[in-house]
Amino acid sequence: MKNSYAQTALSCALGSILLGMTSTTAWAQSSDADSAAATAQPPTAAAASGDAVTQLDTVTVSGYRRSIQFSTDAKRDSVGFADTVFAEDIGKFPDMNIAESLNRIPGVQLSRDVNGEGLNIAIRGLGTSFTKTTLNGASIATASIGLNAQNQNREVDLNLFPTEFFTQLTVSKTPTASMLEGGVSGVVDMRSARPFDRPGVHFTYQAQADWNSTSEKTTPRGAFMGSWTNEQGTFGALLGVASVRDKLGVRGFESVGWTNPGLTYTQCGLTPPAGTPATNQPAACNVNGGGNWRIPDRVPATAGSGLTTGETIDAAWLLARNPGLSIDQISDALIPRLGRSVYMNGDRDRDASVMSLEWRPSDSMHFYLDTLYSEAKRTTERISMNLIGRNGNMIPLGMQLDQNNVVTSATFANAQYFLEARPYREEVKFWSVNPGAELLFGKNQDIKLNVQANATRSWLERESPSILVTSPFTTVDYRNEGGDRPSISSPLDLNDPNLAGAGTAAGSISRTKNA
Repeated sequence: MKNSYAQTALSCALGSILLGMTSTTAWAQSSDADSAAATAQPPTAAAASGDAVTQLDTVTVSGYRRSIQFSTDAKRDSVGFADTVFAEDIGKFPDMNIAESLNRIPGVQLSRDVNGEGLNIAIRGLGTSFTKTTLNGASIATASIGLNAQNQNREVDLNLFPTEFFTQLTVSKTPTASMLEGGVSGVVDMRSARPFDRPGVHFTYQAQADWNSTSEKTTPRGAFMGSWTNEQGTFGALLGVASVRDKLGVRGFESVGWTNPGLTYTQCGLTPPAGTPATNQPAACNVNGGGNWRIPDRVPATAGSGLTTGETIDAAWLLARNPGLSIDQISDALIPRLGRSVYMNGDRDRDASVMSLEWRPSDSMHFYLDTLYSEAKRTTERISMNLIGRNGNMIPLGMQLDQNNVVTSATFANAQYFLEARPYREEVKFWSVNPGAELLFGKNQDIKLNVQANATRSWLERESPSILVTSPFTTVDYRNEGGDRPSISSPLDLNDPNLAGAGTAAGSISRTKNA
């Protein structure tokens, strides 16, 4: 009897699964009343007859159909090209900050900081400064400049904003009349959490720890948010905090752009016009523009590699020592402008809080107050060993190029390194307060009035002294034939402090307020 009943239970279970597979849509559309009715059905015949009932394991199925429906409705209701992702989708991904969540929207590209964390976003291939970023529909700006960034424009560093604080992200790729100007490539709006997003009393929390094998330390992060609305559904409050203690550890290779040689008239094999020095760079030879890699006019005494000191480096000389290449190819040869091995370690801490109040005295009146505060403190030690490409005087020997004129292998005589040691201390603060109201008028409440005010402040204080020490001239073997980084080697022991040549020291302290 026992075996027979086990077979019957298994058959019923399989039958239930098959029935669920054939009627998924019907179950998904069923109401709570249907579910309650199903729960209240009479006991089975087996239970009625007094047979023992075996409790099978419970399988809980949770879906994301509602979130997809919200996104579909938002896209359908939009009068332009827009994509929206809602809180259920945002919370399902292990994103470090809001920039990484936005990267999941089609057409959004992400630029990352040196530790891999998302920093800025771009839309449809244009630069990050062409993207307008708003918070609850209001303009924002951050005083942060990222790590080692230059020429900061209108882009917003989004690593200040934790993902947990936001319930809706919208990327609009076409303008509308109600949209703020400034987004050439598109506008990104970040909608922070409000109490009536989920009426009632709710508490949510998140705890996470990441292990960094480079720093050999653990990065803890966590968030807590609580919301409440009264029984009448007229007033609500929300408060949330988030914190991260990032233990930074980076070992890698990077290049600050690329450069190519700027050949002279002599090195191009051209005769300069009357009165023009032969050491000038002619546009006719440097078709794609001469870079700031300057090959010497004559072989210097520091060249080595068996080269004859004082020998003229002209077109014939370059062609003979780089067989298979033309002068145009030599002129367009691309190498890292500053190819360098980098080591970084330090602490990057962030604390943030959010508060929101909502008042709904009637169906036609909605008042809100949103505030957000974020503070980041970063202390970093950075050391890099740079092969000098920019303003350098390397002499190429045996260069090989790929189809894009990128140097895949070469020997560079008269090469030089410099060591850069740079400690950073940076503190960034951001504060925003955003009161507003939505009012409905008219016989059918078909007239809508949005009233909003906004105040934003951001502060930055940064110290970044720099110490540069150059190496003696040497010969470098360069290989960039695939893989994640070029291979750059020389006979010098770059860890020997006795090799240090000339050095310089510089420092900067920057303070920015009310960005």
